[in-house]
Amino acid sequence: MLHLLSLHYTAPERAAEPFIPGHVAYLERHHQNGTFLISGQTVPTSIGGVIIAHGVDRSAIEQITAQDPFVVNGVAEYGFRSQGGQTGTRLRRCPHAEPNAQLPPLARQPTPIHIVVSAVVRLPAFELNIHQGT
Repeated sequence: MLHLLSLHYTAPERAAEPFIPGHVAYLERHHQNGTFLISGQTVPTSIGGVIIAHGVDRSAIEQITAQDPFVVNGVAEYGFRSQGGQTGTRLRRCPHAEPNAQLPPLARQPTPIHIVVSAVVRLPAFELNIHQGT
């Protein structure tokens, strides 16, 4: 199953700041185990973020998101959109991207970046354009 997870702040963005290190560790853990394919902040950042996850059913992804420090501490909640079946998705690079460009590792603290990362993910049920940058 493929899941589009939409993180929305339920408190002012500043209220989430103390929980950023735990949230980043949470993201890294699930990227490393292969559950999270893509994650990033929305623009503007005050809205929240987006994650594309796969390889687990809806019940499991709900349990995983309930462990996010932002959710545990009551400053954010997730919305879910799931697509059943196989996850034979292909991610295409932006045509202007460097062929062997490496994305920066997740920041331990929120820092401005001066690059734009773009991806288009096409699935039978929805299309998502992800843009991150300043």
